Amino acid sequence: MCLAGCVKPDQRELPRKLAAMTPANISAAAHIVDDPGQPHVVISTRSAFRNARPIAGGLQAQAYLSAKIERRTGATQIQLWQKTLYKGARKDFHQVNYRSQDRLVAHGLAQAVHEPDDCPGVDRPGSCVLAKTAAFDLSEGLVREIATLYKPGSREAWTFRLKDRNGRDVTSGIAPVEALGLLQALDQWREGRGSPG
Repeated sequence: MCLAGCVKPDQRELPRKLAAMTPANISAAAHIVDDPGQPHVVISTRSAFRNARPIAGGLQAQAYLSAKIERRTGATQIQLWQKTLYKGARKDFHQVNYRSQDRLVAHGLAQAVHEPDDCPGVDRPGSCVLAKTAAFDLSEGLVREIATLYKPGSREAWTFRLKDRNGRDVTSGIAPVEALGLLQALDQWREGRGSPG
């Protein structure tokens, strides 16, 4: 498994299986947690596509969108979550950069958590595989902007950069089809519930 310094230009493209998915595939696979005993409904694309891929600075073990809707008001918070595997010194993500409406946007992360290291035993030489999960907020308007980039079969991702305090950034992306699929699931939930939003 290649975790750093080995990303070829074609590896920055989305996997073919993900590029072949439609918004309806994503929407149908969206995981919805609608427990009346909870103040929020959660709609996530976490289970829509699960396949690791090489990215600049590591391996994208998982990336997905999650919408949390306040049941009473319909207020919606959308986050992009990514789990990154890598080798070397522990990364200290503190910020995300991306482009929106042709300008650079930079803001803090909602969460950045180190996960347990996967180190070889004493009888197997080798480096530890480190894991970090980061999440950042996206406005619904930005998610709708990302969704407009969807072209059937396109392997081009909407990209973002997780900034490391020591310069070991990770550049990654998410499929516009995933944004469109999440929005379809969100809109269907709103229509079915008569929820504001």
